[in-house]
Amino acid sequence: MRLSILNIVGAEYAVAPMDSLRICLNIGPAFSTETDGAGANGAVLCRRNDLLITPPNVALRHRHTPAHVEGVPPAPPSARLVVFVISLELLAACCAERGIRSRDLLTAHRAIPPNGALLSLAQALLADLGDGSPDGAGETEFLAKALLARIARQLGASPQPAAEPDAVTAVQCHIEANLASPLLLADLAAIAGMSQFHFCRVFRDATGSSPHQYILQARVQQACRLLCAIDRPGAGEKSILDVALACGFGSSSHFATQFKRHTGQSPLQWRACHR
Repeated sequence: MRLSILNIVGAEYAVAPMDSLRICLNIGPAFSTETDGAGANGAVLCRRNDLLITPPNVALRHRHTPAHVEGVPPAPPSARLVVFVISLELLAACCAERGIRSRDLLTAHRAIPPNGALLSLAQALLADLGDGSPDGAGETEFLAKALLARIARQLGASPQPAAEPDAVTAVQCHIEANLASPLLLADLAAIAGMSQFHFCRVFRDATGSSPHQYILQARVQQACRLLCAIDRPGAGEKSILDVALACGFGSSSHFATQFKRHTGQSPLQWRACHR
C-alpha cells in the first residue's frame, strides 16, 4: 500500500502501466484521460473529487484543458492527484474478507463520482498515510479495504456467490457432533473453506444466527434432552455438572446462566417440569 501526490503540469502526461491497482482522488481541476492496454476504456473525464480507478497493466495519457473564463487569462494546464497504489495481495485479501469479486474492480479504467462516505474514506486514508500510519499498518489496511469495498458497492459489483449449502451443512454437522469440545471460529471457517469474516456472514444468512449463537442454542437444546434422559434402567439421572460438561460448558454455574437465559428456567426447574 503506497501513497503519492501527483502534480501534473502541461497539456499531456503519460503514465506507465503498473502491476497494482491504482485509485486516484482528483484534488485539482477536471481533466480527461486516454488509456490503452488490457482494461482500457477510451477517454474518461475525471472531475474534481472524482475517484479514478485504473486496473493493472493499463497505460494512461492525461490530457488537461483549463476552464476558460471570459476576461481572465487562461491558467497553465495542470492536474493534482492523490494516488493510492493497492497491491494485488491486499486486493485479494479484501475481496476474500468482504465477499466481492476482484474482477469487478479490475475490469476497466473508469472515473466515479464519490458519495459522502466514499470521499470521507479516501480522505481518511490520505490523512492516515500522510501521518505515517500512526495507529499501525493494520489500521491503514482496514481503511484501504473499507475504501475498496465501498468502491465495489458503488460500481454495482455483484457479490461473491454464496457458499454451497453443503459447506454450511458440514459445519452444522460438525457442531452437533462435537458439542462437548471447544468449537473455534477459525476451525469452523476452515471446514467451510472461507475466511472467518466471510464465513460469519454466510453462516448468518443461511441459519439466521451467528456461529456463536448457533452453538449456544445447540448446546442448550442438547442439555434439555440430557436433563430428562436416563442412561439405562436403574442408573438414575445425570448430574447438572455431567450435563454441563457433556454439552461443552466449562462449569455448572456458566451452564445454569446460559440455560436460564435461553429457556427461562434453571436446569433443575426444567428437569422437574419435563421429566
